[in-house]
Formats: sequence, structure tokens, C-alpha cells
Amino acid sequence: PDIGAYEYGDSRYWIPGRLGTTATTPVPKNGGRSVPLNTNLMFLEAYQAEEHFVLFGEKPTELALIASLKGTGTNIAKPPKLSRNTTYYWQVRAVTESGKKTRSPIWMFTTTE
Repeated sequence: PDIGAYEYGDSRYWIPGRLGTTATTPVPKNGGRSVPLNTNLMFLEAYQAEEHFVLFGEKPTELALIASLKGTGTNIAKPPKLSRNTTYYWQVRAVTESGKKTRSPIWMFTTTE
């Protein structure tokens, strides 16, 4: 095992903090610049969410579903192949066991040149 909070190759990225009604704490951070082309999308899950849907795209009004993450086993989504010097947008929608649906804000980042 690795030493510290993160285990190499783990399917869940540990992010400290209180769980809210929506997914929070995006990685890469909202407004991030020079994001590597091999980045993954990670977030702090919504409280009591049974499933998270990750939407992604080059326009905030045209986000497409790229991952459906069930349970608390993972909070990591692999985006499609990223292009250099491009701005991308993403959002996480959560559904609780009782059927309540929430949406995170739409986050954005720009890849490296």
C-alpha cells in the first residue's frame, strides 16, 4: 500500500470536506488553466447520492453524458480525448435513493497549449 491519503490506482479519489446536496470540489478546479491532456474528472460526491452522472462538452449548453457512477465506489470519470488549448465544461448530476435529483454548477477548465 501507498503511504498517505491516496492509494495509487484506486477507483475513488479522496477529497476532504463536508458532503452537500450537490457534487462539489471539482478536479481540475473550476477555471483551471494549463490542465494536462491526460486529466481525469474528479469531485466530492453529493450527500446520500446513489448515482452520479457526469456530463461533458466544449459548450456549456451542449453537455453530453460520459459516465454514470453508481454508489460510493468511484468519483472519477475519464473524459473523451482532450485537445490542446481548448476550454471544456462539465457538470455532475446526482440522484439519491429517494429519487431526489440535484445538479452541480457547470465547471470549466482549459487544457495546456
